[in-house]
Amino acid sequence: LTLGGASTFNGGLAIGGGTVLATNTGALGTGAVNLSGGGALTLGANGTFSNALNLGAGTGGTLSAGAGLAATMGGGLNLGAGATLGIGTAANTGIVALGGTASIGAGATLAANNGTLRLADATIGTGLGNATLNVGAAGTVDLNGFGATIGTLAGSGIIANAGAAATLGVGAGTYSGAINGNIALNKTGIAQLTLGGASTFNGGLAIGGGTVLATNTGALGTGAVNLSGGGELTLGVAGTFANALGVGAGANGTLSAVGGLTATMSGGLNLGAGATLGIGTAANTGIVALGGNAAIGAGATLSANNGTLQLANATIGAGLGNATLNVGAAGKVDLNGFGATVGALTGSGLITNAGAAATLGVGAGTYSGAINGNIALNKTGAGQLTLGGASTFNGGLAIGGGTVLATNT
Repeated sequence: LTLGGASTFNGGLAIGGGTVLATNTGALGTGAVNLSGGGALTLGANGTFSNALNLGAGTGGTLSAGAGLAATMGGGLNLGAGATLGIGTAANTGIVALGGTASIGAGATLAANNGTLRLADATIGTGLGNATLNVGAAGTVDLNGFGATIGTLAGSGIIANAGAAATLGVGAGTYSGAINGNIALNKTGIAQLTLGGASTFNGGLAIGGGTVLATNTGALGTGAVNLSGGGELTLGVAGTFANALGVGAGANGTLSAVGGLTATMSGGLNLGAGATLGIGTAANTGIVALGGNAAIGAGATLSANNGTLQLANATIGAGLGNATLNVGAAGKVDLNGFGATVGALTGSGLITNAGAAATLGVGAGTYSGAINGNIALNKTGAGQLTLGGASTFNGGLAIGGGTVLATNT
C-alpha cells in the first residue's frame, strides 16, 4: 500500500502484514503506527514523520527508508517485551532516525539490518538498557552525538558517531563489528562483552565490572583502557594491543590473556596510589607483556596471580620503586632481559628471566617463591627482605642496606 497524500486521520495505522510505503511526511495521519506480524513501514520521503511507532510484546516488524533518503520517525518508540524492530532492508538502505520518548521492554531487540539507524535525540539510546542492539553486517548505527546504554550488543556491522562526543554503555554481548569515531565505550554490569572487530573509537574503554574479551588487537580502539570495580580485560588473540592501561587510585582490576597466547599491552601502565592490578586468572593463564611508559603510585600492587607477567621494556620494572610486586603461587614474572626495582616483593610463585642478564632490586618484603635464571638480586633500603624459596639465580646477591633473612638453604 502506497500512501502519498497529507492526511489527518487520528486513529492510528496498524500494519499487520505486507508493506506501507509513505511518500509524504503527512501520509500516516496524526496517530501512532503499530507494526505486527512482520509488517513493514517504508519511509519514501526525506523529512520528519511525527508519528509514534509501536510494536507489541513478542511481535516483529520492519522500518526502513528508501535508498538515498534520510527520514525521521520523531514521535517516540514503544517496543514491548521481546519485540523485534528491524531497521532497513536489502532494497531500502536509507537513513532512519528515531526520536521522541522511548519505552522499550526487557528482551526487546532493535536491529540495524541494512542502511543506517540514527539516533535523533538522547531518549532512544537511554531506553535500551534491558534490550539488545544488533548491528547487522550491512547495517550502521550512528549515535549522532547522543549516548546510548544497551543491555546486549550483537552483530558485525559499524557503530559510528557523526555528532559530538558520545558514550556507549554496554552490559554484555558478542560484537565482531567496528566501533569508530568520537565514542567512549563503557562496559557495565557483571557479564562478558566480546569485541572482535578492528575499531578506531578514541574515547577510551572503561571496564567497571564484568569482563571484556578482545579477540582482535584493534578491538579496543585508540584510547586508554581503564579498569575499576574488579573489571577484567582478557586478551584473546596473540599480538600487540597499542592501548594504555590504567587503574585509578584505590581501584582494582584484572588483565589476563587466554591460555597459550602471548599478548602485549604496549601503551603504558598507569596505576594510581593504592591501586591493584592482577595479572591472569585461573581460567586465563597466558603470557601478558606490559610495555610503554609507567606511572605507578605509592602503595600500588602489581600482582602476577596466574599465568605469566612479562616485562616488554625497561620502563615498567623501573616504575615499581614505591609499589609491591606480588607473585602468586600460580603466577610467574619474566623479567625478559629488563631490570626491575620494586618497593616490596611478596608471594610464593616464580621469578625468571628469559632474556639477557637483568637486575632485580628489592626494598623489603616476604617472598617464599623462587628466583631463577640470569638475575642479580640487589637488596636496597633499610627494610627487611625475607627469602624463603629455593632459588637458582646466578648473578649474586648484593645487600646495600637493611637486612636479608634467608629461611631456606
